[in-house]
Amino acid sequence: MIDRTARDKAVQLLKALLGDGITNYRLEDEWPDQSPDFALRAVIEQLWFYYKDFPEKMLTRASFSPDEIKLIERCVVFLKSDREYEWPQYSFATENRTIIERLLGLGKQYSEEEWERFKSAGEIDAWPFLRLSDYQEAINSSSR
Repeated sequence: MIDRTARDKAVQLLKALLGDGITNYRLEDEWPDQSPDFALRAVIEQLWFYYKDFPEKMLTRASFSPDEIKLIERCVVFLKSDREYEWPQYSFATENRTIIERLLGLGKQYSEEEWERFKSAGEIDAWPFLRLSDYQEAINSSSR
């Protein structure tokens, strides 16, 4: 289910993060995590690993690595699209590892079977899109 209002709010927050910045508290407090749109839950779970949630601090583009910036930008494109979140249910929070850490083989090594099942559902380099072609299509249609 796509919750356009909630996705638009999330896009505003991520654009603030990539622009002048946003505090970690504001990002968490204003994130529409009560939405039934699975994409919003998956995105915030993933982003949560890229910053400390205490104490309050300003998050800016400089707070993130180039790979993390690419992921955040891809999340913005996804949330602006009208695509359903097609990945299977998977808790990044439970795993305590980011997608980038998992791809590099870093961090905790729990439930590799579950991770392999999740990863095989699509092209992990395209996440939160299922396929790189979906990502490219969304970029092309947003530039029209």
